Amino acid sequence: MIRARIQAVAFAVAALWAARATPARAQVALSVTVAPTHGDVGDTFIATVHLEVPGQRGPDRYQPPSFDGFRVAGHDHHRTEILSYDPDRGDVTTTRIVHRYRLVPTRRGRLIIGPAHVTAGGHG
Repeated sequence: MIRARIQAVAFAVAALWAARATPARAQVALSVTVAPTHGDVGDTFIATVHLEVPGQRGPDRYQPPSFDGFRVAGHDHHRTEILSYDPDRGDVTTTRIVHRYRLVPTRRGRLIIGPAHVTAGGHG
């Protein structure tokens, strides 16, 4: 029987401005997925946070989501730098960071994962 209900859309995430040096004020992309979205106490859920930040530095600060009602059973992350070419700006570097959280509900009911926050380029 399914008792713990997770709402992936409950991650209150926002795209934040970053990289003051870029003419168009490139945007930080922040997205979250949770799978599965339904389960029971003791089941495992995977919350994945994807960050894409202009430049090589990555974010100045990353605050993970709050996982009230869950036990974080594991966390891993990886970082990738991507070099592309823009005819207007030349070489453009983007940093991608992926955080994966293995979550186990500690109680039944509707559980909402709190917001993640990112600061990049002095904005956030």
